[in-house]
Formats: sequence, C-alpha cells, structure tokens
Amino acid sequence: MSAGLDLSAECLDRSHRLDRPQPDKKQQIIAKFVSFNLRQKPFSKRKALAAHTVGDHLILTRSVVSQTFISECLTPKNQHLLYVARQLKQRKSL
Repeated sequence: MSAGLDLSAECLDRSHRLDRPQPDKKQQIIAKFVSFNLRQKPFSKRKALAAHTVGDHLILTRSVVSQTFISECLTPKNQHLLYVARQLKQRKSL
C-alpha cells in the first residue's frame, strides 16, 4: 500500500462488529492486534490514510478509507484523561 500500512490477517488476534446492524448506520468494528507495535501502525498512518493515499488495494479502496475512523478503545476514565490532556495541549498548558 502506498500509505505505508502493511497489515495482514496474522496481525490481528481477534476482531468483531459492535452492536446490531441498522439500516441508517455503519457497523463499528473493534480489533485487537497481536502486539503493541502492530497496533501502533494504523495510528501512525491515520493522516496518510485519511488523505486517500491508498494505492491499488483490494479491500482498502478510497471509498472505504474515506468512511473509516481509527480511534482508541479506552475505558471511560482513560477516555476522560485523554480528553483533558488534549484540552491542555490545545491551550499549550501541557
């Protein structure tokens, strides 16, 4: 892939869809990677993927990537800590 993201099925420990299918919403997918380093690859390439720099890939087409959002799956406490840290960074207090 031209975005530099080279992942295969062997990189995932498990993955599954969340919630039930609804006609007006896309189903979210949660994935657990086999290692921390493999997990970090999509996070480090988010901007390149969002910029639609994906080459000729069978699954990750431009239309799929344009509708993809990569985010952390955090506990409510850690999610709040991340939110506070982002606010402090925006105010240049961190």
